[in-house]
Amino acid sequence: MLKIIVGIKWVPDTADVKFDPVKGTIIREGVESIINPPDLNAIELALALKEKYGGEVYVISMSPPSAIKGLKMAVAMGVDKAFLVSDRKFAAADTLATSYTLSCAIKKIGSYDLVIFGEETIDSATGHIGPEVGEMLGIPHLSYVTEVQEVDLQQRTIKMVREVEDGVEFFQANLPVVISVGVGINTPRYPIPLRRLLTELETNKYIETWALNDIGADPEKVGFKGSPTRVVKVIAAPMPARRLEIREASGETVKLFIKRLKEAEII
Repeated sequence: MLKIIVGIKWVPDTADVKFDPVKGTIIREGVESIINPPDLNAIELALALKEKYGGEVYVISMSPPSAIKGLKMAVAMGVDKAFLVSDRKFAAADTLATSYTLSCAIKKIGSYDLVIFGEETIDSATGHIGPEVGEMLGIPHLSYVTEVQEVDLQQRTIKMVREVEDGVEFFQANLPVVISVGVGINTPRYPIPLRRLLTELETNKYIETWALNDIGADPEKVGFKGSPTRVVKVIAAPMPARRLEIREASGETVKLFIKRLKEAEII
């Protein structure tokens, strides 16, 4: 029986992102949010492993209260329990403070075999959380996993594959372990419609909310206080102007195409 914890993030679903110029953080008010796409793949992997080996799948998210909608979706996908780690003191956390907070919450959950994260988030794309949480928990961690080949519950080992620039790598690690996965590892299942319509009683049954004191975190290590990273300046990258030229396929056309690529510094 496997006990799997999946970390998910509630992220803005928009390209028109606004930033706090002082804290260098995203302003989320008035912006629709979704579960970070690679985190859905992490949930799917956890559920597939549960179906193969048996066990339980828990989802955990350090997010504002509005993320309860995303946790309901995770429950509708089939997770057994969801935990919302939410407190005003967690606001404006960088990846270090976020990883610390999540590691405290994971320790509160207790025993576990596998912790899975999406490899990066669409609002920051750092790829830090999985490795940092692994270090804080003091257990092995592996990023960019593309396949879980086998879990040996008797030997307490897991075999995994990940792609690198010049090929693939094969790993075996002792449980427990932290891994991160991308959108290419699987196709997330659809939520069960009836489980999306959770009543208040059912929500309390499947979803639990924890504040700072509940997870025993140090107030100096969370949120803005616990974040050594500072965003000095944020600028929007200008979109290059596009030009379309239609030419007959000829030797001159090829020469012109190469010339245009060189002018654009593509080659």
